[in-house]
Amino acid sequence: MKRYDCLCLLMCCTATLWAQQLSKPHGIYTQLTTVKATSDQGAEMRYTLDGSEPTASNGTRVADGSTITITSDATLKAGLLIGNTVSGVITRNYIVDNDTFEPYEITVYLKDPTVAPNNWALVNFYTWDSDNYQFNGGWPGETITETQVINGTKFYCKNYTIKARDYYMNFVFNQGPSNKQTVDVTDVNKTSFFEVTTQTNKYLVKDVTDIYLPYLVGVEGDVNGDGEVNIADVNALIDAILTGNSPDAGDVNDDGEVNIADVSAVIDIILRS
Repeated sequence: MKRYDCLCLLMCCTATLWAQQLSKPHGIYTQLTTVKATSDQGAEMRYTLDGSEPTASNGTRVADGSTITITSDATLKAGLLIGNTVSGVITRNYIVDNDTFEPYEITVYLKDPTVAPNNWALVNFYTWDSDNYQFNGGWPGETITETQVINGTKFYCKNYTIKARDYYMNFVFNQGPSNKQTVDVTDVNKTSFFEVTTQTNKYLVKDVTDIYLPYLVGVEGDVNGDGEVNIADVNALIDAILTGNSPDAGDVNDDGEVNIADVSAVIDIILRS
């Protein structure tokens, strides 16, 4: 089970009469956190951090109002210690994330809706993030012109930066001022592929990431992005050189330039295969 999957356990814990008297709720916390344990009876308490049941002989004994320090993932169980009996035990699950977050870039792809059966006039990405910031001044968003061919299929695409763990992007793909639009596509925080699947407003959208993402890994010499290396890649590379529109995949020999030497490199790959 992944660390973040532990959150599925958070709602499964038992509530008691004094369940609100641990100062921190279940959740993910960045680095060290402290939890204050109080009771309305002024009684001493016993607590454990390993998920075991606190008893008169198991756990740490603390006074009412004490602070418990959580330095790593823990299941805190705390109860009132009255005589030799611990009662009213409550549970809190804490995930302590000590990793430093590094922002990363994602790309959102929309399968070309300007062709049949959709025949859109143009492609707009109306985008807002988890902070409710609306990109490009709001509706209808940005007209997307950048395209990429993945496994022989044309996609409109746009790059975004994910700047925090709980940060994500939301989209409505649309045709601009006409208000012809898709349903909301929400909580996107990784490179994703989408396809418009209906022809009436609001258009439905299907996530086709599993189909197309493997082709982004790239095959050496696969200039046209169809997952194979053959004479079509030679032709695509020559066309790219002649038009000056050279794709990154065209630099087959990794010398920082796309030229006739890369054509020779693709031919060598074909001959060796």
